Amino acid sequence: LTAAVATLAVAVLLVPADTTAAPGSSATITDAVADGSGEQTVIVRFDGPQQLPAGAADAKPADSMKMKAASSQNRLKRFAAGNPHVEIKDSLWIANAMLVRVDTAQLSLQRLAGIENVRRIHRNHKVEPVATKLRSGIHTTGIQQVSTANSDYTWGLKEIQATKTWQQFDNRGGNVSVAVLDTGVDPDHPDIDVARWRDFDDNPEPDPQDYGYHGTHVSGTVVGGDESGTHICVAPNATLYVGAVLTQGSENFGTFSQIANGMQWAVANDADILSMSLGGSETDSDFIKPIQNAREAGTIPVVAIGNSGVGTHD
Repeated sequence: LTAAVATLAVAVLLVPADTTAAPGSSATITDAVADGSGEQTVIVRFDGPQQLPAGAADAKPADSMKMKAASSQNRLKRFAAGNPHVEIKDSLWIANAMLVRVDTAQLSLQRLAGIENVRRIHRNHKVEPVATKLRSGIHTTGIQQVSTANSDYTWGLKEIQATKTWQQFDNRGGNVSVAVLDTGVDPDHPDIDVARWRDFDDNPEPDPQDYGYHGTHVSGTVVGGDESGTHICVAPNATLYVGAVLTQGSENFGTFSQIANGMQWAVANDADILSMSLGGSETDSDFIKPIQNAREAGTIPVVAIGNSGVGTHD
């Protein structure tokens, strides 16, 4: 897997190319939702609040984010409580956003955009697992890539010189927790132990499962053991948290709201590292704020980049 710690620069654009300014408001609506009709489920993003809620300045980062989000989202919450054509499905404090169902035949998105603190309305767009490709001279054993030559280590561990790092620093990930957001995990895999599990499907499963295979692959790469006689992971002594966020359809896609929910779950559980081997056709700028917030709260996001070729972001 190709991954890099997410360090993102924000380009400030008054009205991006794919958005339309709402009349009488500084908020924008992406063309993808503006061109829709009937009942839509959209993501509403917020600014503010202009004044910090009492106690927010002294609270822990995650608690402060929750307080700020609740304050800036309050006007829309009150509006929805008195309007049968709007339903708040979820509140996402990590992104200061709401998942909202609106019947646009009865209420325009421009009306929502005009509510105080609303900054942007965009699709609850799809996110997919990054495709895993095998190199020549390698065969698949279960979900791991293992060199065809006799070896105690996978090809990947050799390439990144993981074993030399173990020896040099005398550390294999002990006292570090890693939250993997993906398709889930196979609970019966002999090399993988799951410390914490959360399913973000519409019908969540109480016990670990993998909706595809990619989540098990990634989890094994991060913390898998050597039950097969071959070391398969980078940090065998780390603690694994798994959030199933790519749970829909035959291609195991997820949505912005599922990913954001997984991110705030990881932050709330004090994960040290957040692993997301994800990609999609939409712009990744919608994830800038939640990535920044996770970092501020003390969780380091590690995200896939470059798997689809030079210049790509997934």
